[in-house]
Amino acid sequence: ELDPSTSEENGLDWEKFDYSLSPKLDLRFNNDIRNDDSIGSLEEFAADEAVEDDIDRRKLVELNEAYKSLDPELVERATSVLLPYVNA
Repeated sequence: ELDPSTSEENGLDWEKFDYSLSPKLDLRFNNDIRNDDSIGSLEEFAADEAVEDDIDRRKLVELNEAYKSLDPELVERATSVLLPYVNA
């Protein structure tokens, strides 16, 4: 049942519901986003993503270096302890 403050024209009727082509960018669902398709905002978005990607890359390199610096004998012992429980 429609709320009394809504009318037939502005209610959520499935046959007239306006589906957005991009729900993540639909301001009806999220008011905090930038819904601006200008070239400037796209370039700004790409620059922000590049910074985040670089931070993630550095974290992955640091983790990889930590794994590579482990003593091979320690890795072998740890593997032999865990192996009976893998796919058991």
